[in-house]
Amino acid sequence: MYKYLVFVILILIYLIFPKIKEFYYGFHRKKTLKKFEKICYKVKLNMNIEESMKISNNKIDHRYSVELHRKIPESNEMHPVPVLEILDEIQKNFKADTQIVETIKQLSKEGNVDEFIYGFHPIFKYEKMYIGFGTTQNYGYVLEKKNKDYSKKTYVTNVIFDLRSIFPRDIAEKLHFLIPDQVLNPKHIYKYNDGKDKPMTCYARVKNQYKVEHIMEIFSKILEFFGNKKEIIEEANKYMEQFRGKNCNWIGLTNDGASYSATLYYDSVFST
Repeated sequence: MYKYLVFVILILIYLIFPKIKEFYYGFHRKKTLKKFEKICYKVKLNMNIEESMKISNNKIDHRYSVELHRKIPESNEMHPVPVLEILDEIQKNFKADTQIVETIKQLSKEGNVDEFIYGFHPIFKYEKMYIGFGTTQNYGYVLEKKNKDYSKKTYVTNVIFDLRSIFPRDIAEKLHFLIPDQVLNPKHIYKYNDGKDKPMTCYARVKNQYKVEHIMEIFSKILEFFGNKKEIIEEANKYMEQFRGKNCNWIGLTNDGASYSATLYYDSVFST
């Protein structure tokens, strides 16, 4: 009887936990975005919310990022953001890591910062902060903290789409074959580990006319090529059905040395 009861409890936990997790993530997201909206109102900023779906080793991770900026809507004009004011508000509202904050202060002195991103995981000990000098110098930095480990990465913009410096040549050539040139904009971002001269990630920019449903056809082929199971690819496609007709912004392709991953960035909302 005792073993049966334990078995029933385990089954119930297995069935209920995903719903509890989904509810908590939704609650946490709503609460977090409210705080960002207050920061935007106080510091006079605009805000973008960009969704993403990362798939690696048969695991799907749905994320979102909040970008603070002073971009004029429906234009490419960006004005510098007040980094010190933003950092002060981030610390007040989210208790951001002091070491990350102080390092960002120093890095921000390199030029006019026009993009600022802050994010953290609602459960695990993960935190990141990004500043971009995209308008004038075409690069940026991201600082991350996972548990007690810190890392710094550099983002560099380039008009050339070339995966050969990231993946083995045969893998790169196949990816170039799977991603038609006509769907890409000539503006891509490469992510480098600090001190490395070869990138680990390419964020390939997608043209505005290609929506989520168009790029998912390409993305699914990439996932299959990276060895993800058919059920995972089907689950990803089913989830993305709700975003048909939405903008698809970037395809992120990463080689972290241990595995390959692909990330889709989509449905960027200009919210404030």
